[in-house]
Amino acid sequence: MVLCLIIFDLFRLFNFPCKYGFYISLFLTLSLLSYGYYNYQHPKTEVFNIVINKQTVHNEQPLKVVSVSDVHLGYGTDKKELKQYVEMINAQKPDLILIGGDLIDNSVVPLYEEKMMEELAELKAPLGIYMVPGNHEYYFSSNGSYISNEIYNQFYNNPTNGPSDRLGSSYYFVWDQILFIMLDTVKTDYNVAQQQEWFRNVVKNNPTQWIIVGSHPGLYATGAYESDAQIMRRNWLDLFEECQVDIALNGHEHVYARKNLRYNGNSLSLIHI
Repeated sequence: MVLCLIIFDLFRLFNFPCKYGFYISLFLTLSLLSYGYYNYQHPKTEVFNIVINKQTVHNEQPLKVVSVSDVHLGYGTDKKELKQYVEMINAQKPDLILIGGDLIDNSVVPLYEEKMMEELAELKAPLGIYMVPGNHEYYFSSNGSYISNEIYNQFYNNPTNGPSDRLGSSYYFVWDQILFIMLDTVKTDYNVAQQQEWFRNVVKNNPTQWIIVGSHPGLYATGAYESDAQIMRRNWLDLFEECQVDIALNGHEHVYARKNLRYNGNSLSLIHI
């Protein structure tokens, strides 16, 4: 609305006064808010095709993975909306579900009050449901309780094969020819060198054709989270390329974006989503 008012003020400078500038600005603002709220209440599935230039093995089994992030369960996203999301996810009939963080908003209180665990338990994936924490999993809630990975591990039981300071939130698992590595890179006080060395050893000791990495912040950002992306690039870009990571799945920004990264003028094999 402020932007619209500024535009109408500029019109006045050029002798194009608009008598109803305030009301037009108010109408446009309310229209945009209504449009955004409608889309929030009516999520839909869209198909994007991604081509990876990598030869597959003929006897590889197909695998369907659903990646979801930033649901922000709480007072804003309630049990009714969660039920809608669960039905959309299950409609895809996934073999595996990856949750990229911020499943919880700022407090676990509404999860227990509305018994949202009943809906979370309805997610169906025969090969498992895995989650990596986002920044909201590390927020202090209004009642002073701490949201830690123990909250979501009671639902999903993440493997405890990660570095010592991130057990249950950084971890890996293997399915057929795919190595999945989930990284907790949200907090700045974790031992980066230790987690990098752990990452190298995981790749070295689990040779597979494909490597998929999940984390909440990504290597690439479109706006407000560019500072987080810079930290990710500084800590992980060289290592991802060294280990020939194929796909990086992230959340954090609440928008869909993908690109083939370029580094030092060269195109990387890594696809960032």
